[in-house]
Amino acid sequence: MSGFGYLPIFAEQNELTELKMRVAQLEEQNRTILRELENLKARLGSSQQLAPHPAAPVRWPELIAPPSRLKFYGLLRLDIDLDSQRPNNTQIPFFITSEDPLIGKRNAGSYSMHPRLTRFGMDLGGSRFPGLNAILFT
Repeated sequence: MSGFGYLPIFAEQNELTELKMRVAQLEEQNRTILRELENLKARLGSSQQLAPHPAAPVRWPELIAPPSRLKFYGLLRLDIDLDSQRPNNTQIPFFITSEDPLIGKRNAGSYSMHPRLTRFGMDLGGSRFPGLNAILFT
């Protein structure tokens, strides 16, 4: 009975040794990462300067960073037509049907929504790509 009592202690010691080795490996890995991070910070700080602030403030239609620009223009309009009786055409009515109780079309109102007079556009300007005209227009 007492001959097998040393196995759990031996297993715990092996596990403890493996954990200590793993902690040592992770600490070395962290030191390597920190050294590399310091090197990158030093290179970034010495080779690049921060971009200067733009002279003019950015206006709301200009949503993309320079050199590309995106501007919206035009107007949005939604027309709503309400009819107490059913027209022959909801967009361009020519006549309205009568309220005839014999036909069963009492209170047959309708409505229509349309953006007919909306004029909306986007102006996108950006940098040029060499060879793009040859690809698009051949």
